[in-house]
Amino acid sequence: MSESATMPTLRTYDFAAHLERQRAFSEETFGPGARTRGLVDHIRKEIIEVADAPDDLVEWIDLALLFLDGAWRAGLSAAEVLLLLGAGGMAASRDLVTYLTVAGVDAAELEEPGARRRLEEIAQRLEAAAAGDRPAWVSGARHALCGALAAGHKPGAVAGALNWKLARNEARDWPDWREADPDRAIEHLRERRGPAAGRGSAPA
Repeated sequence: MSESATMPTLRTYDFAAHLERQRAFSEETFGPGARTRGLVDHIRKEIIEVADAPDDLVEWIDLALLFLDGAWRAGLSAAEVLLLLGAGGMAASRDLVTYLTVAGVDAAELEEPGARRRLEEIAQRLEAAAAGDRPAWVSGARHALCGALAAGHKPGAVAGALNWKLARNEARDWPDWREADPDRAIEHLRERRGPAAGRGSAPA
């Protein structure tokens, strides 16, 4: 059974709550501070994996999570991330499924023939983020989420995968961040338990 077959499709997903939850997990697991070089190293690896499997929802979600991690580490609050996503309605509703369905994706993005342009745009956002452009972290996350949509995955499935992957990461064992190279990606050791259903979600 593929990983995507185990992920729930959600009707709603509180994205602000997700951002706060991700920050709490990340700060405890990977430590405080910017850790920009380590994030950039990890994102570059994920871009290669997406290029190898552009239809794989999990790969796009991994990219989105890394960019969102960079956003809070750059000093952006959950409210600021919502505003930078460019969806005024989402700042009030906080619902990621609605954002992906209506506010955040235009027809041109969904009509792209493949993942190449999306990956090129993500790489550009990565360079800007590494250079200190804080909004570029949010732009990179948006490009990754839209890449999943352009690959044919529905908004509820994308939201469900984001929730599922964070729960999976929460269930894993990680090395002590104080002993890890801050300029390199931190890889998990092994899972403590099966991935949880996650929080802040409403299954379809």
